[in-house]
Amino acid sequence: MKVGAFCITDFEQATSNIEPTYSALSGAITGLAKAASEAQEFEAARVWWLLAELCMMMLETTNRNEPFRPYLLIGDRHSMSPATMLDEEYLFLKDLVDGLPDGLLKARVSDLLWITPRLKHIRHARAAIDGYATLPLNDEVWYQEGRECFQRALSLAKMIGQGAEGRLANLTQIIMDAIEQAVQKELAFAVGLVETVIEYRLEHPDVPELPEKMAELGHRFMSKKDVFRARRCFEMAGRSFAFFDRGLLAAKMTVAVAETWVSEAELRGEQTHPIVAQNALENALQIYRSVPGTFRAELAIDKVLPVLRKRIAETGAQVVEQMNLISTRTDITKLVKRTKRLIEGQSFGTALYNFANMYPFCSPAESRQGALKSLRTGIVSSLTEAVFFDETGRVIARRPPLSFGTELTEEDEYTVQAKMVSEHLHSIKLTVRGGVLPALAIISEAHCIKESDMVQLAKASSLVPPNRAQMIGKGLYWGFVGDFGMAAHFLIPQMEAIIRHRMKEAGLNTSTTSADGIVTENGLSTLMDVEGVAELLGDDVAFEVRAVFCSPYGPNLRNTFAHGLLDDDQIYAESIVYAWWFMLKYISGPFWASVPRV
Repeated sequence: MKVGAFCITDFEQATSNIEPTYSALSGAITGLAKAASEAQEFEAARVWWLLAELCMMMLETTNRNEPFRPYLLIGDRHSMSPATMLDEEYLFLKDLVDGLPDGLLKARVSDLLWITPRLKHIRHARAAIDGYATLPLNDEVWYQEGRECFQRALSLAKMIGQGAEGRLANLTQIIMDAIEQAVQKELAFAVGLVETVIEYRLEHPDVPELPEKMAELGHRFMSKKDVFRARRCFEMAGRSFAFFDRGLLAAKMTVAVAETWVSEAELRGEQTHPIVAQNALENALQIYRSVPGTFRAELAIDKVLPVLRKRIAETGAQVVEQMNLISTRTDITKLVKRTKRLIEGQSFGTALYNFANMYPFCSPAESRQGALKSLRTGIVSSLTEAVFFDETGRVIARRPPLSFGTELTEEDEYTVQAKMVSEHLHSIKLTVRGGVLPALAIISEAHCIKESDMVQLAKASSLVPPNRAQMIGKGLYWGFVGDFGMAAHFLIPQMEAIIRHRMKEAGLNTSTTSADGIVTENGLSTLMDVEGVAELLGDDVAFEVRAVFCSPYGPNLRNTFAHGLLDDDQIYAESIVYAWWFMLKYISGPFWASVPRV
């Protein structure tokens, strides 16, 4: 590649009226490359294509030694990066750089040479700083690429220290002047400028005044009901006050941020858009709670919190009232017919066996595949968070959207597990409506079930802990006579007892010891998180226990029952019936395994 193939006149003409951004610069140079190719000037075309690709690289200011990354990644392929460039191209840029006019192109080439060990020279860092500093510092440019360019310039200036020859002070003055103008004109990019000053620890006599300027700008935005810009100003003011160890003023800014959320709830309308308002009020509550205890009394935080909780409860009730039921009809005729074939005309023992085993436990592997398919094909679930409310409008769980990456993140795994549980609820309803209830009706009509029969079944099961057979047997019996409220009272606590008993037998930890030596038994949700419990119970049973008894995305029966949250209607819901049938199936499993089947 030859330096003579670069025509500075063509370059200046092509870039004279473009936006001061790398994307616009790359587009202009691409035009030169195409024109050179059409004119069969292949040496020039190669030069222009190289420079266009250089300008397309993304600037990553958080990595000062490797600031450039490809703009396009597709699987294991990507666009140009410093690692993919040829030695010939680096040598060409080394010869070219000094002849380039000041500006973004020279900044990019100089910066690239600066991070290349065998070619770097301090003049390259200085040229890169000067090139980045040619950008006009206004709100439009700042949000396009100005922030990255100025922050990279600051990083380079700090990196070379005294070798910057006053460039750091010059950059600082440019930014401070821009802050002053932005505050006067009420431009929100002042927040980004102040953030840069604080983040890069820039020194200037006016820096200590920046927190007050941010607070003042925030109040101006609030007076115009521009809560979003006001919030950003107050957040930056709070961080700045904290940076200067002005704790009380930082706490006041935290309160101001919380008040922007309250104002947003009022602007959105607690009556007309309660779900949006409730989210805003909940954010306000969390922010109020973050105020340090030292300042709570002075800022009257403890008086605000009860009022806010009441408003959240009221908007939650409005959310539930405004929800519309979306239902679809499901034909369960085939399920009911299958149940009848299994149960009708059978002896009590055979009917009981078929009843307990008419459906397998849920397969986590199959459930996971279904959840992933649903999440990846649904537009809404891929883009938005799912919020779960209870009957009173209280938010009980949130499920984040699935990311677009090829590999699942830790948060994605959480989302998939939540989706698996919520999808399992559909299986629960079908199992109960198409299987459990029709089977119970047939068994109750054809056979006389006694409490003693169920107690004996519990005693015969190796899963039932000693001295628990009576309670578990009673719970199973009450389900057969249709009183699932009584069945739940007996069986839900015993599910936890069974799991704990099995874990202790296997040597797994089931308790927590406090600092003063007091031992407390862990609840079911904590037990199910112990390493090794899934292998002990089996993946299918472990998933069922989590989905039915522990997960906030499911019935969460252990929690709702223990805290008295089940009302008269809920005590006979499909989830309670399913939990009873699950207990029957699980407990009777070892018994059926010991009985020869014909």
